[in-house]
Parts: sequence; C-alpha cells; structure tokens
Amino acid sequence: MTDEMELDEDLDEIEQTLDDEEDGWDAGPFVAGLVVGAAVGAGLALLFAPAPGRTTRRRIRRRIAEFEREAGDRLEEAATVVRREFKDRKEALRDRIERGMERVEEMGG
Repeated sequence: MTDEMELDEDLDEIEQTLDDEEDGWDAGPFVAGLVVGAAVGAGLALLFAPAPGRTTRRRIRRRIAEFEREAGDRLEEAATVVRREFKDRKEALRDRIERGMERVEEMGG
C-alpha cells in the first residue's frame, strides 16, 4: 500500500510541475520566431524562384532533346552489343555442331 501512495504522490508532483510550466509559458518568443521564420522563408522564396514560363519551357525542351539524344545513343550501343553477342553465340554453336558431327563420323556413324 505504501508503494501505491508513493506512486500517487509522484504523479501528483509531476502533474503540479506540468501545470506550473503551462501557466508560466510566454507566447511572445514563439510568435516572434514564427514571424522572423516566415520573413526569412519569403525572402528565400523570392531569391530562388523559378525562371519565367518562357525560359522554363525552353529549358524543358532542351532537356528533352538532350534526353532523346542520349537515349538514342544508348539504344544504338545496346543494339551493337546484342548483334555482337548474337554473332558470337551463333559462331560458337556452329563450331559445336561441327565438332559433334566430326565425333559422330569418327565413331562410324
């Protein structure tokens, strides 16, 4: 029973501390920080605002054209690799078939 009483006393003490802190809270510094933060944010937004619509559209077109060129180059490179790989594998298969036929002939087939 003593433990329960001590626990109740501790909880009452914590509750009183929280009540005291709430009563002493000053909103002034918070509001001042909020106003200063908003002003700084607005200033930064003006400094880093995107370019006008015409400039932005030109940049987008330029980037799309660049992307198309890069994609075309990479596609051509991939096609070259695929053609080379296909040719190499076809030659390797042809060699295996020829060796297999030679072995069959050697066995008397």
